[in-house]
Amino acid sequence: MPSRVNYSDMMRGAPGTKKWPESTVAFAHELSKLLGPNAPKRTSRLVVQFPRTRATRSGTSFENRTHVEWVLHQVKGFLKNDRLTDLSTTNPARILIVPLYKAQVNLYRQVLADERSKGCISDEDLQRLDVRTLDSSQGEERDLVIVDYVQTDQAGFCTDPNRNCLATTRAIQAEIIIMNEGMLADFRAQKSKLAQIIAHASEFNYKLEVLSCTNCNSPTHTDDDCNDQLSCSYCKQPGHARVTCPKIKCSNCRELGHLTSNCPKAKLCQQCGAKDSVMHKKACLGRRICSNCWKCHTGDACTKCFHCRGENHRANECRLNPEATRVKNKQL
Repeated sequence: MPSRVNYSDMMRGAPGTKKWPESTVAFAHELSKLLGPNAPKRTSRLVVQFPRTRATRSGTSFENRTHVEWVLHQVKGFLKNDRLTDLSTTNPARILIVPLYKAQVNLYRQVLADERSKGCISDEDLQRLDVRTLDSSQGEERDLVIVDYVQTDQAGFCTDPNRNCLATTRAIQAEIIIMNEGMLADFRAQKSKLAQIIAHASEFNYKLEVLSCTNCNSPTHTDDDCNDQLSCSYCKQPGHARVTCPKIKCSNCRELGHLTSNCPKAKLCQQCGAKDSVMHKKACLGRRICSNCWKCHTGDACTKCFHCRGENHRANECRLNPEATRVKNKQL
């Protein structure tokens, strides 16, 4: 995948090297167990998606607790597996976690410190595990690298090709990429390396979808099995979970009341609202149309709300927009 996405299929293994050493086969076996019965015969890479989770703002950065809980659960299992070694010796394999946001780095480190104080992870295991920002990962390589893109419904700076090249070339034997398809909501992301990575994972069948709980954000169960009292993490109101929140907006059809992963409509073009396809993209790119209301009113300001698509008010004034309500409460 890195060869195709970053180097136009020009990368080749060093001559005389064994493609599947015993330790790499062991890593492939662990990833295949996560993928289940439909896993390819051997894969050293896994793209994991959490369609029901949501990245939350932390200062100027973002964090995602669902990702952290799932990753560290897998990591503790990998650390106990004696078959996972480095390539040249029988030394235990080393693991690197690379979140693309600083707040997520801090969250991983905080949870690991808590796990250590509880005796859930040993000092010896912690020496084999490292959590770094992407910038500080330059020049670093580990047997297993877990890249956490953190975001769920926007791409932000994650579309930068140099960052993606760095993120996807740190692994020696195996790699897990946490990248949600909701990040591809806009045209820029759809034409980026993010889309190429997801397309490659779909083509070669190494994409894993994990359904998490939108009430407590745990990846171990769904909303129906949650024992916590229902409280929406989006609008902050009790009595319902985020998956059924009447104020939440689908990033596909842009209607309120359901998550993008539960959208009943086919994938839509975010430029004009028509059914998306390769042929449609080519025809749509030349049209001048409002990407907010999906109607042509060139030269006139759009009167529709970006959140609920109602008339004559803006998203920051919308009573169905929890973000607008929170801003007003702070001002009061």
